[in-house]
Amino acid sequence: MSEVRSMTEIIQGMRQGAQCRTGKSESMRTPPKPPAEKCEFCGQERQCVDTGRRWPKGDIIWDPPEPCDCPGAVEHRLQLKEAERQQREEWERGRHISRVKSLLKESKLPPRYQQAAFENARRTDANKKAYARAFDYCKTIEASIADALDDSKYRYIGYDPEKIITVNRGLFITGPASSGKTHLAGCIVNTLLEREVRCLFGNVLDLLGRVKNTYNNDRAETEDQVIDDLTAVPMLIIDDLGKEKVGSWTEQLLYHIINHRYEHLRPLIVTSNFTLTELEGRYTETGPYIVSRLIEMCDGLKMTGDDWRKGRSR
Repeated sequence: MSEVRSMTEIIQGMRQGAQCRTGKSESMRTPPKPPAEKCEFCGQERQCVDTGRRWPKGDIIWDPPEPCDCPGAVEHRLQLKEAERQQREEWERGRHISRVKSLLKESKLPPRYQQAAFENARRTDANKKAYARAFDYCKTIEASIADALDDSKYRYIGYDPEKIITVNRGLFITGPASSGKTHLAGCIVNTLLEREVRCLFGNVLDLLGRVKNTYNNDRAETEDQVIDDLTAVPMLIIDDLGKEKVGSWTEQLLYHIINHRYEHLRPLIVTSNFTLTELEGRYTETGPYIVSRLIEMCDGLKMTGDDWRKGRSR
């Protein structure tokens, strides 16, 4: 009876057979050490490093030589790092400019107010407090974005203010006609767009008209799509609230938009020639409910002063 061989003997026999067929021993499979690299600045040779790890067949895994620490090599690496940084910054500037242009177009901010900024605002003793508070409001939103970006849970979603904006209070800007309410709202919109916060601006007549247009046969969007846009956008600005013709449909729609944003903690900016008390009396069906929500979700700003359009024409 033939002797039963152990598994070790079988493996050794297979290895010996392989060596006979190839004419090479097990140790000959390991490649030679890679040649040394010479520093282009000082000429010093640097050897590859044995990592201590092996490929499945036993070959040594080599690491490239350590970077040379001569002054020329160090300076060269610093120059490469600086060039990469400048390239990243240039790419980021281009991306940011393109994004802001796209957001500006989507915001539907009228061309007259697309250059509105706190730096070029026409300030007077009557309105400087309102501009200062509006500027502080924008800074609060910017700070909330910066704080959220420092939170580790946002590091994996990238820079997206729509996902991390945490300010849920808005502004109710009231004052007489032509006191600069819309210009102030434009300053806020442009500041937020610069931080890549998506905004939607609309005169109340335009917003209601956009919904009414969905009832036409040749409509480009549905009523649900428009209302979803008004309720879901991170920042909605309703200009001249109360200027529209009041009716049951108008009241119900305005209440739905304001209430939806209230319930979902989304900020709202409103400008109006009317005070909250006057608006409550103007909307006979939903006035108390609309005003109650505006009080809770918005801080009040009062614009005073003469009609600057008439003053400019004198």
